[in-house]
Amino acid sequence: RLVALQLDDDYFIEEMKVAIDEKVHSLTKRPSPKLTNHSQLPTSVTFEEEEEKLWKEKKPNELQRLSPPQKRSLDKPKRPATITRAKSAPTTLSQHADEALTNLAEDCMKRGDYSTAISMYQSILKEQEATYGKGHYTVGDCLHKIGECCLRSSQLDRALSCFEEAYSVKVSAFGSYHVSVGASLEKIGESLLRLNKVNDAHDAFRNSLRVKQKVLGLEHGSVADLQSQLGWIYFHTGELMASQ
Repeated sequence: RLVALQLDDDYFIEEMKVAIDEKVHSLTKRPSPKLTNHSQLPTSVTFEEEEEKLWKEKKPNELQRLSPPQKRSLDKPKRPATITRAKSAPTTLSQHADEALTNLAEDCMKRGDYSTAISMYQSILKEQEATYGKGHYTVGDCLHKIGECCLRSSQLDRALSCFEEAYSVKVSAFGSYHVSVGASLEKIGESLLRLNKVNDAHDAFRNSLRVKQKVLGLEHGSVADLQSQLGWIYFHTGELMASQ
């Protein structure tokens, strides 16, 4: 099915190119060739080539309609007309499969089927590590997702381990100050807080706040949420002045 969808997309793009080419040729009163593949795309005709053709055919009336800059172009050296096409990386079936599996895992997580979601994310993680290496940012994102599933299903120690590993990968990929790094630090703090490691949770939240303030600004909603979380910690540890 995925291959069929890809072929349909290629056919649609090819048909759009044919339609555009026919429209251009109808405006310039030129015949429109039928295109069947990229190799048959016609090369563009430069003003120099058009003028040279008019000179050879001895059509002064047609030549008069050309603008002075176009006429002066006869003195310029001729260059072959070429078409430059942007090259995009091909999308493999493996990438399509990873995207589909990711969507299914996210759906399972939303429905509360955390064990199935974790199994799917683990399969994606193995594929990403084999394809990109363990230091790639997609590996960090996948570890973060596994950590979220574990945190929601109260597997707190496992969640903390995943978030810490995700944080390490993201710092290597993005540097210390990146919104994704701040997100993992916040989840580390949340895991530590649920494990009743309040002081460690405080440090993680403070580090996340520092990152997000620098990346997102002081007035961002995520920054306000972290400040509220820190205020809650100060309040429940008896530091009422700090909470105010």
